[in-house]
Amino acid sequence: MPRSVFFKKITALKDELNTSQSHLPPDRKKVEKQFILSLMLVSIFCVISYFFLDQPVALFMAGKTHSNISLSSFSITDNLTNIAYFITLIIMAIYVLFRFLNIQNRFIEISGVLCLGVVTAFFIKNQLQLLFGRISPRYGSYEELNFVRKKALYGFHFMQMGSFPSGHMVIFTCLFLLFSFYYPKVRKLCYVLLSILAFLLVYDNYHFLSDVVAGTYLGAIIALALKFLLKIQPMSSRRQAVPRRDPKIH
Repeated sequence: MPRSVFFKKITALKDELNTSQSHLPPDRKKVEKQFILSLMLVSIFCVISYFFLDQPVALFMAGKTHSNISLSSFSITDNLTNIAYFITLIIMAIYVLFRFLNIQNRFIEISGVLCLGVVTAFFIKNQLQLLFGRISPRYGSYEELNFVRKKALYGFHFMQMGSFPSGHMVIFTCLFLLFSFYYPKVRKLCYVLLSILAFLLVYDNYHFLSDVVAGTYLGAIIALALKFLLKIQPMSSRRQAVPRRDPKIH
């Protein structure tokens, strides 16, 4: 084979590779580095919080909250997860009905993804809570903190159901972020609602600070993973991609 032909084929192959790489998703190595870095930072914070912040914050909140108000809001936060499961069941029922009737609209896709997110978040948080077995700061019937009543109740008791990471934050962070991926305009509202929920969980001593931080991070990771795998795009960008029909043309 002449050298000129050989070099032409090499050049053509390079051009083909460059063209194919331009259509690839973002650099996976960069995403992996960002994930590892964020995981390390959150893990370091949770360790520091476990030794230096969780108990002082819990004691501070216990001293600031009035017993009646605290127990009242405690019951609200206690039922939030059940409310999320109930809403998920309703959405799943509507989703199955629409699929059965062969009704196609954007609600089908969004409801299906939200249900998948809640189920995935619920499964993962259950496994981690069972693995770590951390006892929550306070039970609903006790006004005194668990680790104050008995020091042995503070810490991780592996392979029994616990509160680390916060199931509330895992589920609701995943749910709200998935919804905001479709409608970016409500993202700030979702952040505000998640901040309020996180504050209430710490304020009521339903969770330690590190439980809430870990749950928020895990919920965000699950939502981002589903966004990447399912290739979720905002609804506004889809509407712009649809060509408008000229009313003069019949």
